[in-house]
Amino acid sequence: MGFKRVWSTTGIVALTGALLLTSAPLASADQVRDAQWPLTAYGAEKVWKTSQGAGVTVAVVDTGVDASQSDLSGQVLPGKDFTGAGDPQEDTDGHGTGMASLIAGHGHGTNNSDGVMGLAPKAKILPVRVAATGSKITTATWAAGIRYAVDQGASVINLSFGDDGGYPGSKGAAAIAYAEAHDAVVVAATGNDSGTVTYPAALPGVVAVSGVDKSLSFWSDSNTGNVTVAAPGVELAQADPTTKSGYAVADGTSGSAAYVSAIVALLHSKYPDLTAGQIINRLVK
Repeated sequence: MGFKRVWSTTGIVALTGALLLTSAPLASADQVRDAQWPLTAYGAEKVWKTSQGAGVTVAVVDTGVDASQSDLSGQVLPGKDFTGAGDPQEDTDGHGTGMASLIAGHGHGTNNSDGVMGLAPKAKILPVRVAATGSKITTATWAAGIRYAVDQGASVINLSFGDDGGYPGSKGAAAIAYAEAHDAVVVAATGNDSGTVTYPAALPGVVAVSGVDKSLSFWSDSNTGNVTVAAPGVELAQADPTTKSGYAVADGTSGSAAYVSAIVALLHSKYPDLTAGQIINRLVK
């Protein structure tokens, strides 16, 4: 089955299936921070006095992560490409870089006041490239990516996509079970078509994330059903190497999942002895 975007895209080449987000370019980097309303919603400045995600590796299983992006310099680990397209630190689509920026961006410029600030700015990003523009995506590809991420020590695995082929009994389901058995928290986007929660978010043990808007009300395009938590999913300012400015504003549960992955990283950093189950329990409560 096809790999699906869990962001809707505007002006971006869509992959087969769905990486969950809709995006439009931002004119310049200095507009970005003011546009990052989720930081205010989460009270990020206060949160960062307690935890910034240091010591935690978040695997972004996606289209790669542009390691040269100024807001992510020093945050991106070597990673691995499973598409045959090349370097996991390249991103010809922009989706993976956007997710990484929401998780672990640190901004740039004077006092890092420009560009994207992630919710866990001291977490490390492990880029696991399982999708690339023009490449064929299979459940087996992202399943292999998850197993690789676990073996590399990632304690948080972000899956901002949907794939009907990731149903129970599939290679994808087995890979997620492998991650859970190794005490990694798997976070996945629920989908953007106002339907029911898609796989792999619908699998047991996965933190399934739906979206809310700026008023913190349910986002009408977000999928419903067996949802674990909700997070910002509308008008998310993020890095995007495919635009002239390097930034975009996007809608989608892709970004919602990224924000929850960042929160899990904050919790892991503050409470390193908690199990994945305890982290999820604390997240929900």
